[in-house]
Amino acid sequence: MISSAAVQGLDSIFTKAARTSLVVNAVDQIQIDKLPGSKVIAPPEDRFLVLTISSYRFRLLTMLHYSRNKLTNAYFNKAGDLAMFDNNFGEYGNLCCGAMKRDIGRYFMHLGLSTPFTLDNKCMSYLSELKPAHVIQYKIDINQGVGLHATLCLCAYGEIHFEVANEDHQVDTGGLELF
Repeated sequence: MISSAAVQGLDSIFTKAARTSLVVNAVDQIQIDKLPGSKVIAPPEDRFLVLTISSYRFRLLTMLHYSRNKLTNAYFNKAGDLAMFDNNFGEYGNLCCGAMKRDIGRYFMHLGLSTPFTLDNKCMSYLSELKPAHVIQYKIDINQGVGLHATLCLCAYGEIHFEVANEDHQVDTGGLELF
C-alpha cells in the first residue's frame, strides 16, 4: 500500500523538518537516528505531542516523545515556567509538522494539519488500533543531552507513492511566537 520510495520520502521529509525546527538556535547540534526493525517500541519519555497531517488518501501522525525533566525544560522553555512547557514544546512541534506539511504538499493536495495535543506515553500501546500501513521511529539528541524520540505513523486509505527529490535549499519557516 505504501511504496519504498514513499517510505524513504517520509524519512527524508521528517529528518529535514526536525533538523530545522526542533532546535532553539541554528547553531545547536541535532543527531537524528532512525531506529532499526519493524517492531514499535514505547520510548522511555513519559509524554508525547501528537500532530496529524491528513489528506483524502492518508493520515500521518507525528508523535514527539519527551519528558519534562530539568534539561529538556531548560532547552525548550527559557522562561522556566513548567506550566508553560507543553505549550512551548507544542510550538516547536507545530513548526516541525508545518515544514513537513509544506514538503508533503508538493505531492498531495488538500492537506490539513491538526492542533497539537499531548498524551501520556501509555497511549502508545493503542497504536496498533490505528492499523498503520507503516511506522518509523527515531531517537533524537540535541546538543548531546536533550533526548527526544519521534514516531511517524502512516495510515493509508489507498496506494501511497511519491519520490522526494534531494534538494539542498533552505526554506524560511517563520519565527516562533510565544504568547
